[in-house]
Amino acid sequence: MSELRSSVFSPSRLGRRRRRGPRPAAAILVLLVALLVAELAGLWIHASRRLEPTMVPSLAEVPSGASDQQGGETLVVLTDTTGGDEQVLGIAVVQVHPARQVPVALVLPRRLTVSAPGHGELELRAVLGRGGPDLLVRAVQSYTGIDLEHLVIIDASGVADMAAEQGGVDLCAIVSSTNCKQAPRGVVLDLLTDTSLGDDIAVARQQFAVVSAVVAKTSSRLNVLLHPFRTLGTISAAGRALRTDVDLGGRSALRWSDRITSHDTTTVDFATLPGFRDPQSGTVEAFVEQAESVLQALRNGQPLPEEAYTSPAELSPADVTVAVLNGSGVSGLANQVADALAAEGFDIVEVGNAATFNVDETAIDFGPGFRRFAELALVQVPGATLREGDQPFFRQGVSVDLIITIGRDFEAAATPSEADE
Repeated sequence: MSELRSSVFSPSRLGRRRRRGPRPAAAILVLLVALLVAELAGLWIHASRRLEPTMVPSLAEVPSGASDQQGGETLVVLTDTTGGDEQVLGIAVVQVHPARQVPVALVLPRRLTVSAPGHGELELRAVLGRGGPDLLVRAVQSYTGIDLEHLVIIDASGVADMAAEQGGVDLCAIVSSTNCKQAPRGVVLDLLTDTSLGDDIAVARQQFAVVSAVVAKTSSRLNVLLHPFRTLGTISAAGRALRTDVDLGGRSALRWSDRITSHDTTTVDFATLPGFRDPQSGTVEAFVEQAESVLQALRNGQPLPEEAYTSPAELSPADVTVAVLNGSGVSGLANQVADALAAEGFDIVEVGNAATFNVDETAIDFGPGFRRFAELALVQVPGATLREGDQPFFRQGVSVDLIITIGRDFEAAATPSEADE
């Protein structure tokens, strides 16, 4: 046994073992890893340089440290430059708050009327074209009372170009479909620009799903490694598709987009402002008190009220309650006006006498968000004064949307009579 051990483990036998040089396969693997790292670094630098920042002076007004306190609010705007002019397709305030499990996207109706500093009252969709990104940021900050920290403008045609560079994106990743084909550029663009769904939240969800699907495919590590030249083309398209503010430029924008689009449409909390949509003009009026409760909850990082999840509905005169009061002393005037308003479709809930027959001025009192209907009623009481205030109340706390008080200036004054309205 000792001879066997000596023969097997003897120094002379061990000393005869040859040292092997590096295996060719290992050397090739190390070389490939180094090349891939260099490729990723080059693509990252290329992406950072392609994403040119946009100067937005009003964002500089955000208090220092607001990001830590509020979690960060970013104004995200989807536009389309296919026809040459920049058309606004969607606007949302996206908040990533430490008190929330998922990001919140507050969808602002494109046809919401806002005050644009220096330009008067404008529909929100028109503000960007009128005064650029800075005016849009100031208008949204003024309307919502939210200090915006960043701005992201996404061009739908640029996103479609990104999809085209990748040979399309999976249609089933965007919409429910039994045909999970690769959606080409045209389909991607159509899905992004389709605002005919009516529901603002549904439109925003679809737009988010398209952008997320494109970003997910273009940022796939395997896809980047296997198709570097395709990725270069995609990054160039991304440079055309994305504009950000200076602080969110380049690499920060890439990290931000990855953070947001890592959530699917079921884990992003989409909400909007409660209000109504004029079926004739399409403009949107927010219900002031309800909208403020939504904005207050967003500002404080609190759960949003239920009304935040219902898109503005089409409101017609039939949905507007009206009380007509006779303060002129002219018999029958209240009934005359009430009949004319009923013919226009208004819901007349009360016809009666005012507290006095010595009302000099005919007036229409209306609550927040009902100006358009007050103006429609004005056709039947020409010369009346429009008075906007808190929701008016009529008799024993029963609220109505419009109160029309007929004064002595409406028709030639007569001897006051209490016998008839």
